[in-house]
Amino acid sequence: MEYQVHKQGKRVFLRPLSLEDSPLVVRWRNNPRVRENYIYREPFTLEGQEAYYRDVIQAGKAVQAVICEKKTGMPAGCCVLNHLDFARKQCEFGFFIGEDSARGKHFSSEAAHLMLDYAFTDLSMTRAYSRIFVFNAPSLKGTGGSGFVIAGRCLKVRCTDGFCSDMYMSECLKDNFYGKQNG
Repeated sequence: MEYQVHKQGKRVFLRPLSLEDSPLVVRWRNNPRVRENYIYREPFTLEGQEAYYRDVIQAGKAVQAVICEKKTGMPAGCCVLNHLDFARKQCEFGFFIGEDSARGKHFSSEAAHLMLDYAFTDLSMTRAYSRIFVFNAPSLKGTGGSGFVIAGRCLKVRCTDGFCSDMYMSECLKDNFYGKQNG
């Protein structure tokens, strides 16, 4: 079962990731600015991204959406919900802005709101969590503005290239998210 995200905001909209987006995702994830914020830091390949799309996205093991600028339709980055646990009603949330020209436009905060709304309403999740390196200020700001709160700190997380850094574990509860939206 492949999930289809269609959400509209004021500045961005989310659309489902497609196989045709693979070259774009590869380019974005190979951008050093993006790559440094992930545990998995090996170069992305077109073949690997296409296999991920077939084996994970089409199989319904994760939900991935492309963040697009509403005014131009330009793809700017991605949001993902993975580790979908329907028994516990929780999932992991992640996002990145891949286009350098889209940085600083507050797309990530709005995209996070839209994707969390999808997780809580369409997927009936009650908790989303995220792992963010302590040095990744834009992601901390983007998730913080969506109702995520820091719940803990993982020490010396080792990346695939050997780099180590602490990560924050943050979470957003459905009740807090909707309370924040209405508050």
